[in-house]
Formats: sequence, structure tokens, C-alpha cells
Amino acid sequence: MTQKWLIAAAAIIVVAGGLWLVLSNRAAAPSSEQGNGDLNATTTASTTPVTSSSTQTQAPSNNPVSGSFVVSLVTGDTIKSWDFTGAYNSNSQLQAKAQTEITRLKGTVGSNGVTNYDIYISIANQYDLLGNGKQELTYLEKALSIDSTHTGLAWSNVGQLMAKLGAIKTARQALERSVAVEPTKQSHQALLDFLKIYYPTDSAAVAKEQAAVNASSN
Repeated sequence: MTQKWLIAAAAIIVVAGGLWLVLSNRAAAPSSEQGNGDLNATTTASTTPVTSSSTQTQAPSNNPVSGSFVVSLVTGDTIKSWDFTGAYNSNSQLQAKAQTEITRLKGTVGSNGVTNYDIYISIANQYDLLGNGKQELTYLEKALSIDSTHTGLAWSNVGQLMAKLGAIKTARQALERSVAVEPTKQSHQALLDFLKIYYPTDSAAVAKEQAAVNASSN
């Protein structure tokens, strides 16, 4: 009797030990649902910076920062002085009038009804009357930073300014750019007038622009 009881007790101990091991292992190992939850959390955490990074490296806006555009001189061109004889140089009253107009125009930047492009062109024109080439170019560059690929007026004015400053190759390049981006009768005429003065022997270019002027209706 005692021997049978001992055998039975030993069997109970073995079964209990096995059951304890099974329960311990189940408690230590995460369920498949918990495992998927951890994986998703890890994936989300690791992809968040990638999403943020890809957003930061998207193509920049097509609206450049104002004033960032720089007109470069063509190799061989130099500017000895940014000052030239403007239409108002000999009249102090007209000079004061131009300065007043410049101040007024600067105060309209960002206002409704007139584009900043047009305002910058107008300010540049006032500096042209004063013979201040440096400031004139500064505001023409501001206009170009807004639109250098669809409107040719700023390019045309840069060309005429560079001609006054003696940078003839740069002037021609700017006037040709004006014709390329906005081939109006006015832009072709400005280039034609320039070529007749500075490149009269370039008969092919002169003839081409003359034909363009003759063919243009606006």
C-alpha cells in the first residue's frame, strides 16, 4: 500500500512539474497579436522620419525668393562705373521728385491692384532717371526673381542698362533673352535698335530682327 502511494505521488509531481513548465513558457512568449502590434509600432516609428525627410526634399517652389536672382556679366565685359548720366541729373527738382516717387512706390509693394513685378520695374525706371545703375539693376533683379521666363520687360531693361554701362555682350544677351521669353514687337524692336548701334556688321541678326518687327502686330 505504501509503495503504491509513493508511485502515485511521484506521478502527480511529474505531471504538476510539466504543467508548470508549459504555463511558464506561455506567459513568457507574446501572443501573435501582441507581436504584430509591436512590429507595426516599430514600422511606424521607423518610417515617420523617412516621410518627414521626403517632404523636406521635395522640389522647391516655383516662386523664387525676391532679390535672389543675379545677372551675370558675360566673359570679357566689365563695368567701370555704375553711375551714368540720367535724364534728371542736371535738375535738382526732378531728382527730388524721383526720390519721392521711389519712396511712394516702395510703400506699395505687396498691395492689391499692382503686381510687385510692375512696382519693381517702376522703381528701377526712377533710378534710371537718376543715373544710378546699381540700384536700377537691384530692382530689375527683384522683378526677374518674380518672373524671368514669361515676361520680357525686365530683361529688355537690363539690356538697355548694360549698354549704358558699357557691358555690350551682356546687354545683347539680355535683349535676346527678352525676345526669347516674350517675342513681342517691342522686344524685337529694342533688340533691333541695339544691334544697329553696336553690331551693325552682323547683317544676319539685323535682318532677322527687322523681319520679326515687320511681321509682328503687337
